[in-house]
Amino acid sequence: MVQLSTHRKFCRRTRTAERRKRNQKIKTKNRTCRDRANGFLNHEFLPVLINPADEIKAWQKIENDFFNSLDNLSALYGFELLNVRGKVFPYNIALSFAHAEACMKKLQPDLSLVIIQDEFHPATVATVKTFNTRTTLYFINIKPLYELLQDKKRKQAGVLLESVFSYLYKIVKIPYYMDISTYMRYCYERVVEWITYETDEADEEQKKEDLADLDACFHAGGKIRQKINDAKILKQFKKRIESFKPLNQWDKELLGICRQVFSMLEDFKDASMKDMFLEGLLEQNKEDRVYPEQYISFYYNDDNWINENILEQVNNDIMEMSAMEEPSSIQFFDEPQKTEIHNLDFPVRLFDLINELCDLLKSFTQ
Repeated sequence: MVQLSTHRKFCRRTRTAERRKRNQKIKTKNRTCRDRANGFLNHEFLPVLINPADEIKAWQKIENDFFNSLDNLSALYGFELLNVRGKVFPYNIALSFAHAEACMKKLQPDLSLVIIQDEFHPATVATVKTFNTRTTLYFINIKPLYELLQDKKRKQAGVLLESVFSYLYKIVKIPYYMDISTYMRYCYERVVEWITYETDEADEEQKKEDLADLDACFHAGGKIRQKINDAKILKQFKKRIESFKPLNQWDKELLGICRQVFSMLEDFKDASMKDMFLEGLLEQNKEDRVYPEQYISFYYNDDNWINENILEQVNNDIMEMSAMEEPSSIQFFDEPQKTEIHNLDFPVRLFDLINELCDLLKSFTQ
């Protein structure tokens, strides 16, 4: 796990990065954010309408949906609605929403109030609960596993750790740096480009050393991916836990993490990263944001220049952004609700697990 000192945000990119030499700083370009597609989702309303958009023409339907859902919200949380009689649309919605939002901040400060407008909801009030990832990169280093599996004396620990990685890769579906079309793969490809095309003839020996480092990184990554992608591994997980005999404190901590993983596997079955995020639902069509695959990933950390370059790229990309997709749950109020139903048990346990795992991998020594 890597802690960041800046607010982070990512975006998916397809453009080729500017090439640079090994010791040069990465330069990033400022990009203009796209116009927001829907004013209701961003709570921007005008008291006077000039040239109304198509969705505004259906104002009665929007009003009815909004105020019905607001009634349901106030019924559950017990606050009084603002009297907006005599206020024109959409100013009445803007005032009512601002009042409800202020009430909810006092009653439930951990919830955000939003207006959802899509093909099923003309303008429905909903609450969102978000898990704070705390400006942290959840990068899981595969190098310790690779080295454990090469060590005959520690291979049993390697096999057990292999099961943990398999759960995170196959079930949770955490991106892997060797997989095509992942953000981390793109970061490594940029490093290869810079070394391949931006090396002076005088630096030919250094170039060979750098490419050898990259080859080692990709070789280990390919071997580990092949192993953790094996469907048989998780079927043997329980037996591996029961038969494992720790040789030291590191092994004991590994065993504890494995028991947590097995418990999650039983409690959440096939729950994956996709289940934790409200992809595209909030602030639709906004590209300049941090996506999950850009702060959660497997990678190879040899504590050398490659890792420094990868983290430099990530930090530069993050600084370009202003929003972030984090694990969230949503509750709609288009119908009366008997109770609050937000449940973030899976992401809470998963990120706690990854934190422990990353700390354990960081302390690994042969």
